[in-house]
Amino acid sequence: MSHSPAPNELAAALLASSVLALACASPPELVSQATGARVIAVSSGDTHTCAIKQDGSAVCWGDTGPADLTFSATPCVPGPVAIAGLGAARSLAAAGLFTCALEESGSVKCFGTNSNGQLGDGTTLDRTSAVAVAGIGNARAISAGYMHACALLEDGTLTCWGDNRAGQLGDSALAPANRPRVVSGISDPAAVSAGTDYTCASFADSIECWGDNSFGQLGDGASVSHAHVRIKGFTQIGALAAGLKHTCAVVGGSARCWGEVPGTPEADNGEAARLQPFVVPGLAQVVEVTSGAAHSCVLEQSGTVKCWGENGSGQLGNGSRERSVIPVTVVGIKHAVAVSAGLLHTCALERDGRLLCWGNNRTGQLGDQSCQDSSRPVPVQL
Repeated sequence: MSHSPAPNELAAALLASSVLALACASPPELVSQATGARVIAVSSGDTHTCAIKQDGSAVCWGDTGPADLTFSATPCVPGPVAIAGLGAARSLAAAGLFTCALEESGSVKCFGTNSNGQLGDGTTLDRTSAVAVAGIGNARAISAGYMHACALLEDGTLTCWGDNRAGQLGDSALAPANRPRVVSGISDPAAVSAGTDYTCASFADSIECWGDNSFGQLGDGASVSHAHVRIKGFTQIGALAAGLKHTCAVVGGSARCWGEVPGTPEADNGEAARLQPFVVPGLAQVVEVTSGAAHSCVLEQSGTVKCWGENGSGQLGNGSRERSVIPVTVVGIKHAVAVSAGLLHTCALERDGRLLCWGNNRTGQLGDQSCQDSSRPVPVQL
């Protein structure tokens, strides 16, 4: 169904269109068609989704890139395909038109487009199968933004690579890096999250961000880009989610967000973004948060998933396409254990291993063997 997007969603849609214009791409290299199996992890990228099956293998669907292969007449890959070159995966980080995987061995491998060195293999060559990120063999966490990625190493070192035009790699060089660089001044963070053109890391009582701050997404009460800024005064910091223009974190069982937060009166009225973290109302016992282009979602301890923000593609999952300032409950999700937001779609993993997705499906990112948007969760056909 066609609709007239709100300003925030129009911006997101334009970004999605620009992504497709850059790479109207083929599916990644096939090992074989993915077969049914329990899913243990999920990661939603801009226009694709990836999952880890119980045997440690990774599958992806939608527009994963790269651009050097001929895409079908309709740029839609509705069914999951296995990815070549990966060992048993521990976690995934789907991003713009590339994806990274943390293997059980501690190595990090990436595939997809590589125009800014975001695959970290020392080149700028697009890859249809996974290649090793140079020099990393002991990672414990990974995160990927639009065209950059980061890995948190076992010794507490944080490294990032890829695009750096906004300083998202944590230095003032503003030059891309096709190999990992150590982020100076950051030691032993609990978590890292790469946003579109910025990065955040969490500590015991604070969150530090750097890179683009045009919309106040660094959380320091200003809109000056590049410099490292630290938000203090938090306790019990949990999940961290850097999005397109806003950031959210789980703090003491609540969700706090800042920047151009989707669906808020400030964003609706074109006023200044919320430059200071605020508590999102209507939530209880939040254990996970995820941010897309202009929407965010949380997983509550009860297994319920709630979302808020723009909704023109049905990315809030409540059966409508009306934006919502306050969180709304995703229909049919009762026992979720994970949630992941892409640019204009969202996916949730149920306790029994079923994976459901909703929202935009123009490239087949919902994985339901169709290319039709859905405002309600649909099961991924693995």
